[in-house]
Amino acid sequence: MARIPRDTLTCELAPNAVKNDELSCSVPPLEYLDLWSTIGDVATALLTLALVVLAGWAGWTAVKTLNQTRQNSIDQTRPYVFAQVVPSIAGSSIYDLVIQNTGQSTARNLTIACPQFPSEPDRLAVAIGKLFDIEHVLPPQGRIRTYWHFSGDDRNWSDGEGDMGLPPVADIQVSYDGPDGHYEDTFPINIGVYAMTPVGASGHEVPTDLTKPEKNLHKMLAVIAGNISNLGR
Repeated sequence: MARIPRDTLTCELAPNAVKNDELSCSVPPLEYLDLWSTIGDVATALLTLALVVLAGWAGWTAVKTLNQTRQNSIDQTRPYVFAQVVPSIAGSSIYDLVIQNTGQSTARNLTIACPQFPSEPDRLAVAIGKLFDIEHVLPPQGRIRTYWHFSGDDRNWSDGEGDMGLPPVADIQVSYDGPDGHYEDTFPINIGVYAMTPVGASGHEVPTDLTKPEKNLHKMLAVIAGNISNLGR
């Protein structure tokens, strides 16, 4: 006959039980210690899960912060090459192309392009095209400056057939490499916005009563004065 474990069933022999053929049995009472133990296990599991989630969130935050710090460092130390067309230091009605690196590291494999480059370039455009055909290395604060456009109003520079060089309205594209990546930018230019830009002073006009050597000296000093005025442009 199978035995019933003691802790499974409790039986009690009441008075006159044999006479009355009665046997009283009952299920053992609930063990409160086991209940609290179960609650503790559940609480421990929930706490462990919360710690795992918190650790994961902390790790994700740390990685995100590290990546942001690294990106900030790259942004602060990378090369920044920009292009613009400005009034020339050579005089009015002439415009220069200026390419400058304002960043903190060297721009390498720098190329310059203009989608509006003339299909039939004149001699000035041909010279500028040679600059576009090669790669450049531009250190921090380094710059490249060249002629961009001669207005037909200036007969000292034009071929007598209108404007020379590249279009007054165009896009300048630069492409270059830095220590941490490759960069490309496009700069729209319009020399019409510089129509009222002042130029460096060259002094007063040559007096008519000067001798020829004195006039030549005066012109030379006027050129020097104008160039000094344009040093900061």
